[in-house]
Formats: sequence, structure tokens, C-alpha cells
Amino acid sequence: MAIALHRRQRIFGMMLSFVIAGAMSHRKPVNDFIFSHLVDSLKDTFLSLAKISAPNLVLWSDSDQVLGVTCADQFCEQIEGAKAIILPAVGHLPMLEEPALTARVLGEFWQARTAVV
Repeated sequence: MAIALHRRQRIFGMMLSFVIAGAMSHRKPVNDFIFSHLVDSLKDTFLSLAKISAPNLVLWSDSDQVLGVTCADQFCEQIEGAKAIILPAVGHLPMLEEPALTARVLGEFWQARTAVV
């Protein structure tokens, strides 16, 4: 959790690690499989982004240490019409660190898309 959460969430990260440690240890074989194949699939995924035509919100965090904030630019360059919102002082897990803000941003995006249709 040390790299997944913003540094101001250290206590939350320690508590979360303690709570999910048992579940995560049971998932180790699955996680090992997923992460060992992740790099192989990234090229195909990246090349497929330009085919996306649905409205897209690229929600990222400026303190994400797992996938740097510059990834948001890459997504927006590949997906026509994608809109990026960068959350300040949030790590890799905005839905856990800032659930109200994350919900508000998503809700506003969905509301704007509903108004267009």
C-alpha cells in the first residue's frame, strides 16, 4: 500500500494492509499470473485505444506512483474526445482515498453525457 496511496494516507494504508493481508495471500497465484502477463498485453491494449468511440473520462491522480500521471496524457492522445481530470494529492486508489470526490467527478461526467443524449 505504500506506493498505492498518497503519503498523507499512511495510517489508512497500514490499516488496509492489515485487513486485506489474508485475502491477498490467498490471491498470490492469481496475482502472479496477472502481473506476469500484464506487460505482454500492454502493447495490444495501447494500440486498441484509438478504436474507442464511447465518451471517456480519464480519471487520474497526480501522486499515483503505480502508473504515473503522464499516462493520462497518453490515454487522451489515443482516445478521441477523451476528457482527463487529475485529482490533486491522491495516489493510485482515488476511490478509497477520496471516495466522495471520486463519486462527484464521475457523477458529473455521467450527468453531462446524459444531458447530451
